[in-house]
Amino acid sequence: MKEKLSKLLAEYGVIAVVLWYGVFALTWVGFASAIKAGVAVDSAAGTAGVWAGAYLATQVTKPISLLVVIGLTPEVGKFVKRTPTSDAEVKEVEKAADVTDAGSPE
Repeated sequence: MKEKLSKLLAEYGVIAVVLWYGVFALTWVGFASAIKAGVAVDSAAGTAGVWAGAYLATQVTKPISLLVVIGLTPEVGKFVKRTPTSDAEVKEVEKAADVTDAGSPE
C-alpha cells in the first residue's frame, strides 16, 4: 500500500496531499461531532476529551482513509486537469465552445 501511495504522490503531488488532509479533517470532525452528539460536554476538559477521542478514532480508521484517498486521487486528478485554471485557458475553452455552437444547426 505504501508503494501505491508513493506512486500517487509522484504522479499527482499536491492533489494527493490535499485530498489526504481533507479526508483526515473530515473524519476527525465527523467523529468529534458523533461523540459530542452522544455525550453532554460542559467543561474544557470534556471538550478536549471529545477531540482526543475523535483523534484516536481517526487514527484507527486510517487504513480505510488511505484506501479512500488511493481510490479518489486519480478521479480528482482527472477533474482538476480538465478544469481550466487561467484566464487564457478559460478563453480557449469558450472559443472552442463558440466554434462548436456555430457549427450546429438550431
